[in-house]
Amino acid sequence: MDREQLKLELSEILEESVGEEFPQLNESASLVDELKLDSVDLLSMTIEIQSRYGIVINATEVADIATVSDVLDVIAGKIAAKMKTAA
Repeated sequence: MDREQLKLELSEILEESVGEEFPQLNESASLVDELKLDSVDLLSMTIEIQSRYGIVINATEVADIATVSDVLDVIAGKIAAKMKTAA
C-alpha cells in the first residue's frame, strides 16, 4: 500500500473516530495543534488503526506520534513488518 493510499485511509479513520472531515491531510500537520485532536480522539484513532490493519501500536509508539506523517510512518512500518513476518 502506498503512502497516498494510507493518507486517504487515515482521513477516513479520522472522520469515523472524530466525526469531522479531513479531506486534505498535510503530513506535517500536528494532530493536536492543527487537527485539534484531544486524547480521546487519539485513542479512538489508534484503536481504529489497530483494528483496520490488524497491527498493535504500543504506548511508547503512541506517545511519539505528533504529526500526520508520524501516524503514516507507524502504520507503514507495522504493515511492512507484518507482511515480512507472514512471508
